[in-house]
Amino acid sequence: MIQKIKFLFFFLLFPAYYFSQDGSDISYVKINEIDKNLIGKFIHLDFYHRSFGRNSNQDHVNLSVNKQQVQFLEIRKDTGHNNWFSEQSLLSVSKIKGEKLQIEKFQITGFDDKNLYVTAFINYLKRNRIVNKAQENMAIEKSKVVEILVEQD
Repeated sequence: MIQKIKFLFFFLLFPAYYFSQDGSDISYVKINEIDKNLIGKFIHLDFYHRSFGRNSNQDHVNLSVNKQQVQFLEIRKDTGHNNWFSEQSLLSVSKIKGEKLQIEKFQITGFDDKNLYVTAFINYLKRNRIVNKAQENMAIEKSKVVEILVEQD
């Protein structure tokens, strides 16, 4: 009986583990490899330390929203095997007028030697529900960004 179980494991389950497909709708671009083909694309920005797979650093970054500095925490759901664009975001550490801010995604509008120019798509949350949405143009220093997560079409 044990031989049959070993046989079953070896020929059915073991290959399934090694040949199973991962899931992702994200491509990764290092900040120094950015080019004009990314303009108009929806992205997430990985700040300071690379957050990929098991290396899930949750970096904080300060960004200006409505001319106010807001500290955000990177929210990364990435196992190294499954990583979906819609599950990544930035979430404000504190509330602004009773609401958390969530940057759902960015869209690249341009770049130069020092900055990325983006439109931020911002959700205002009360009790984890979206109560308002807004967009804001931002300039983000390239020195803060390690990698760009690009949504695949």
